[in-house]
Amino acid sequence: MRTAVSSILSEMKDPSPLCFPDYEQTYLDHARIWILVQGASEAQLAHLRTHHARWSQPTPPGPPSQWAAFRYLTHYPLENNEWRDFQTFRGVMGLLSFVTWPEATMAVKRHRQTQAQLASSLRAHRLIAPPNCSHELQGVDSDLVTLATSENGIEWSADDLDRIIVPFLQDLVETVETRLSENLAKDASHKPVLLVAPFERKDFVGLDLDSRINKKRTLGRFKKHLGDLALQSGRANEAFTFYEAALEHLKSCNDWMWLGNTVECLCALSVLAGTSFGPIFEVEPFIQEQLYRGDEFVEKCRELVVNYSKYRYSGMIETEACVKAVRVMIAQRQTLHAAEFLQNVVFINLNMTDTEKVKRFAALSELYGEIGFSRKSAFFHRVAAMRCVAPHNPQPEWELCYQLLLKTMPGYFFPMAHQGTVSTNSNHRVDSSKGWATVQVQILQELVGTARRMGDHLIAIKHLVFLLENFHHCLPTADLDTTCQEIFTLATRMKQQHLPLPKYTLHSIPKLIKFQPVSAVPESGSWGGSAESQPTGPFLFTPILNYEKRRKRCEWIKGEACEVEIDLITPPIPISVVDMRLLSEGNALDPCEVSFVMNPSDPKPIVHVKLTAIPQSFGDITLTGVSFVLFGLEVECLLKDLGLDSEENCPIVHVNPSLPRLHTHLEVLKAPVNPKSLEIYNGETLDMDLSIVGAQEEIPLILSCTMTPHVFNSCVSIMDQRLNEICIKSHPDVKTRISLRGPTTSCLSEETDEYLTSSSSSSSSTKALTLTLTLKSAPPSADSDRVPPKVCINTPMQKISLHVLPSISVCWWDVFPSENPRECYLVIDILNSTSDEAEITYLDGKKIIVIDSQAKCRVPIALEKIASPDESEASFARHIDDQVNIVWSLKKLERNGLVSLKEIQLTPNMIQTLSLCDIDWSLFVNGQQWLGMELQAQAGQPIEVTIRLSRPTLAAASTEDKHEKWRCMFSLNCHYEEEVTPSGQIKRIELPSSGSKCVRSAGNHQNVTYKAVIIAPNCGNLFLKSSCEAMIPSDQATRIVELPLVGITIQN
Repeated sequence: MRTAVSSILSEMKDPSPLCFPDYEQTYLDHARIWILVQGASEAQLAHLRTHHARWSQPTPPGPPSQWAAFRYLTHYPLENNEWRDFQTFRGVMGLLSFVTWPEATMAVKRHRQTQAQLASSLRAHRLIAPPNCSHELQGVDSDLVTLATSENGIEWSADDLDRIIVPFLQDLVETVETRLSENLAKDASHKPVLLVAPFERKDFVGLDLDSRINKKRTLGRFKKHLGDLALQSGRANEAFTFYEAALEHLKSCNDWMWLGNTVECLCALSVLAGTSFGPIFEVEPFIQEQLYRGDEFVEKCRELVVNYSKYRYSGMIETEACVKAVRVMIAQRQTLHAAEFLQNVVFINLNMTDTEKVKRFAALSELYGEIGFSRKSAFFHRVAAMRCVAPHNPQPEWELCYQLLLKTMPGYFFPMAHQGTVSTNSNHRVDSSKGWATVQVQILQELVGTARRMGDHLIAIKHLVFLLENFHHCLPTADLDTTCQEIFTLATRMKQQHLPLPKYTLHSIPKLIKFQPVSAVPESGSWGGSAESQPTGPFLFTPILNYEKRRKRCEWIKGEACEVEIDLITPPIPISVVDMRLLSEGNALDPCEVSFVMNPSDPKPIVHVKLTAIPQSFGDITLTGVSFVLFGLEVECLLKDLGLDSEENCPIVHVNPSLPRLHTHLEVLKAPVNPKSLEIYNGETLDMDLSIVGAQEEIPLILSCTMTPHVFNSCVSIMDQRLNEICIKSHPDVKTRISLRGPTTSCLSEETDEYLTSSSSSSSSTKALTLTLTLKSAPPSADSDRVPPKVCINTPMQKISLHVLPSISVCWWDVFPSENPRECYLVIDILNSTSDEAEITYLDGKKIIVIDSQAKCRVPIALEKIASPDESEASFARHIDDQVNIVWSLKKLERNGLVSLKEIQLTPNMIQTLSLCDIDWSLFVNGQQWLGMELQAQAGQPIEVTIRLSRPTLAAASTEDKHEKWRCMFSLNCHYEEEVTPSGQIKRIELPSSGSKCVRSAGNHQNVTYKAVIIAPNCGNLFLKSSCEAMIPSDQATRIVELPLVGITIQN
């Protein structure tokens, strides 16, 4: 094998004669007689190759029948005929020229010219012409012209052709026999002739041919020539003897090229006389044992290729030897060995024309394809295609380039369609897990360019649509846009030329992900108001009946506009979809066309489209997909190709007769101009009236109201009932009141998973909600035999878009004790999040405050304490929501609502302050009961503080409980008002006090009294903070009583 890799496209530095390798050559050609055929029709050539490929004739007495094989060539380079001494079978021995009436003179001239060119090897020739060409053939030797006869005098019959060919072939066989006899005579007289290859002639000029080495070379080559003649004569035994003798002589003189040719002839004899291909020849048993088989055959093929590779100008012979070996190994399924010899062909550098290079690459591709190397086969087909239209090629062959590019597609896992074009049907989509997307895109773009150079715009459009369908995700946005523009340009040109354009199937741009027919009747099921028949026999499980029960049914009405909802994914480039409509099978359907533009800059990646159609007759209609015009092409998108034709998508609709219609009217009280899009503030309430017109009798209907997201369903009430669904009866002049309250801050936080976890919150931003009102027929009542009539509701579903605006909200809260033991203060900060001034009313309208836009206001609200048995946060939150009613009003906009307190979350300290204790307290300062007023005292004077606790519940208790002793742990702290020093530190002065002290109740007394005396040495504001823990033995519970902070002004 060759050890140096050379480029298959490079030119040799010292160009050798042009080479024309024969890639169709096989080992059988070593035994064939080659005949050149000119001017024959396809039928005549097929007849020759079928009926006259072999010839045999018995030769009595004694010897076996003569045998010969023939190869009919339509073109043969003269340069190859020069190799007839090296390989005897390469010399063309026969010439057949067929003449037709219009070109008789040119055919005769071409026949004479070819005869002169092949005179050195030509042994027989015939000029076959019809009788009406006799005057055109005047001057031609009558021995070389055979006129064929037929009934019409123009066409040949098979019998006439056989009458001419059989003697012609017999003459060739006799010529080979004569040549063999003459050469055998020379061999017997020891006068062999030195045979040379074309490039060796100048090498032997001036050499001594009588030297011992040259004599062996001459004899060895002559023996090999005798073997070739014997093989052409069908004498395999004699051929083997001559080849063996030639091997001995050629090995001794190191004549490597002729030695390789001799080995090649033995390989050919091994194939023709072996069991792999026939056998064609029958040889003696001792010869059969010496033929090459298995691994020995492979090694001999390697040996002869190595011998050829030692000579610079033997590249053509080496190439043909590799090709012949590959064909044998393909038949023997030795794939790796075949690939090895093919790779060697790639490394051989030959001086060839562009046409021959195309043939070379095409032959390599075919051979690689036969051994299963699909990708390599595709690669060489593509290289051959590029050579057809090389820049330096003066006559580029675009059609041949296109055909070769098409042949690359199986190797790159492309699906092929009929008539050499790529199908755009999704059934032939490329498997994304196979192939190489970048190479596939490049091949398609080259096919498009080639088709345009051919002037076939229809094929170019098919390839572009196929590229768009299967590889849109592999193309950059700019390339994708360029592809779409190119489709539009080509389609426009074809329309301008009035050329028809077929329909194309396209699913990727735009991609259909939802196809849902909308039922035009209130519910699916039986039609006409009759009750469904109930089975009366025993239960029998039947899969077919079960399937029909599960199947979703969509019903339309004749003459009414019916809808189909579809969803399309927006492509990465802007496209204009024109005249989209429904495709159907079955009864007549009049579809309506819709046009729209899809832009990737839109915030929503999915476009919702409603297609309408009007059924024209009763029965079932099968919806098969949609059609539209895209990039100037009429495109179909079929549901079966997308997998959307299942029962869940309900592609089959049933058309029914018309029904009584009910019209609904929704009136929003105090609504803006557009009632389908409302603005509502947090806490605001809007009322809507739903009217039903057209009912001639009472018809039970079900009205349901839902919010999206569903967490806001509690914001809707029907007829002052907190229900999402209610049964009503339609009759003239009936109105149903629907109330809608703006969601509170807590609901908005729940929807966005932003729960309030501290005692502060911020105002909510604008939220978009959707209110859906659905009206449908009520099912038959279980306790009534009357079946309600079927009706068709004109607008069974209405959707209202709601934009929730922030209003007045609570942003901070806390609970403080009051001077009244049975009350406390709820202190809240109210934030005005609107852009207008708000008026706040609380305490049942007794107090009114005004808050500017984006301002806060602190509001204290007195709140009664409660005794909650479970002391849960929910019970106290309900108490606050029931007791506190805060109303806001925007006077300029005439809008009002409630401030929600549901977002308030209570801490344990707040719950303790809100809890009602069964112990009352009283505070006396210097004998005066403190009721929340300001107190005064003199500096340096004693201040007497008395705290008295009582248990009012003991008044109604039993005598034993009344004498129960209980004790209290009092705590009293005194300090002056905090001051901030110049250094920034907080200064707090505390007075010494009695600290904590335990006091027990005396018998028959329900009160516990604690007294303490404090002296304030300095002037200022003095604060008293007191608390106590009451321990009652009966219930083993501890009550904590927190007294309010008492302020005393100390004066001089």
